[in-house]
Amino acid sequence: MARKYIIPKKEVLARRALEWEYHYGNRRKVMEVFGIYDPLRVINTITREIPSPIMRADGSLLEGIATVRGRSKAAYYLNIDQMQKDLLCLWYWSEDGWANLNAQFQNLPDVTEDYCLLYDPEIDAAHIVPKSVQVRYKSGTSQAVVPQKHAQEVEA
Repeated sequence: MARKYIIPKKEVLARRALEWEYHYGNRRKVMEVFGIYDPLRVINTITREIPSPIMRADGSLLEGIATVRGRSKAAYYLNIDQMQKDLLCLWYWSEDGWANLNAQFQNLPDVTEDYCLLYDPEIDAAHIVPKSVQVRYKSGTSQAVVPQKHAQEVEA
């Protein structure tokens, strides 16, 4: 049986404060350091290669495998050091992106209970959800797909 990683209410709130500081720092760094880049080119590359950013309940960016791979590709295309690929997020490069981050942050749910991680196989990432949320699937309950040839041998 899978274990749940519990995130207490207090920690979720602390993470939100840290994540806000992180996002603000990244935005400032992009404005200061990356002034030499054409913002329109960067925004077009980010939009093409990286899925739209989604904020988790603790204020962090939901990073599925498509996001990770897209950031690496975008950094390569833009000739940005792979160590700085975390700065390749629409939230940091445009006023509309920053407004989107602020809107998502303001619309985060109130923390009324403990949270836990819930894996989403579609995007290969873990959401942070209230502990009371029921898991959509239970391990070991899905029907096994048996090839027809093998099924006929078993019946005979």
